[in-house]
Amino acid sequence: VQQQNQWYPYVLGNAAGANAPYDGSAVQYFNMALYTVTIIPSNGQPLIGQPVKDSTGKVTGTNYGSVTFQGASTATCAAIPVNPDGTAQFSPSCLTINTTNSAIPNILTQYTVTPVYSPAGTGNSSGYTNPNYTGSTGTALNYTVLRNPLVQISSDPSTLAVPKGSSASATLTLSSVLGYGIAGSGSLLNNYSMPVQLACDGLPAYASCTFVYPNPDPTDPNSVHVGPPTGTVLSYQGGTAAPCTVAQGCTGPGTVIMTITSNVPTGVAKLETRPTGKVFLAMLGLGMLGFGFGKRRTLRSRIGTLAAIALCCGILAGASGCSTTQLGGSTAQVTPAGTYTVLITAKQVGSQAITANPGITYGNGNQMSLPFTMQVTVQ
Repeated sequence: VQQQNQWYPYVLGNAAGANAPYDGSAVQYFNMALYTVTIIPSNGQPLIGQPVKDSTGKVTGTNYGSVTFQGASTATCAAIPVNPDGTAQFSPSCLTINTTNSAIPNILTQYTVTPVYSPAGTGNSSGYTNPNYTGSTGTALNYTVLRNPLVQISSDPSTLAVPKGSSASATLTLSSVLGYGIAGSGSLLNNYSMPVQLACDGLPAYASCTFVYPNPDPTDPNSVHVGPPTGTVLSYQGGTAAPCTVAQGCTGPGTVIMTITSNVPTGVAKLETRPTGKVFLAMLGLGMLGFGFGKRRTLRSRIGTLAAIALCCGILAGASGCSTTQLGGSTAQVTPAGTYTVLITAKQVGSQAITANPGITYGNGNQMSLPFTMQVTVQ
């Protein structure tokens, strides 16, 4: 039975390699999902306990056996004693991140955990073996341990077919996992509340992908904020759970439109108009005019400068007009037909004002998404 974890099978990693938010708000989405195993005797009767005695012969406890979760982190996940009602609760918060490759830190580690009952006791029952029962193995379950809160990407449609010389688009939905995007404890923001920006890899030759952010984050026009749905009840440990608000970062999933285009020509430079383009042109143009027509200069000495002004103004006029210049040959570039696996990732960008140290924090550019690939077929 899974309890209080809407993000199952994802859990926040423990010990080395796990990066909890710096403001202590990990408690808000700390894994409290206890997997409950129930031991049922073959005769259907209540468990028979084994009295545990101290050196004086006084009964100090009862051994009903224990459950070991094989496949878990043996250094941090201990055997669980069975309760009188036959239950034993496993907390996956003991699972750790694999740090064997320190050069490229893992963002996740996957576990297949199998509960195994043993008549042997634990704790003050250690050394006692219940003679009424034998060992038994339960059904395995899977967990994915995350280094820190992340974003999960999904796509509609799930695959794309791109005709040669044309484009195809998909709507990507970015969802919070383990509380990515929440504002943290109190009025503080944590280091996993930043907006994210998408990128793709694995495209075939002469193909490109572009992203449009319908509702961009104010700190970066090419990004989107992702948070748990408004009203999500965050799991507190030792506290009172309350619905999360928009002000706390619970804005719900983010949406990004991805377009993949085939037969993209090479050797083309595109100059885009910017909001300050005309101002820049006027400032630079007037500055050059002042330089070219300064006093105490002969017409002969101005000829070279006038030519430079004409050339510069021509370039700027082309730039402000959003011109496209063909730099290479006119040979068509054809994207090879076939099916390709395109990797799409989200990285942390933007900035957030913090009401306590460090003041302002900036996106570190690290990957903030679970692995996501998409099949793209060029026809």
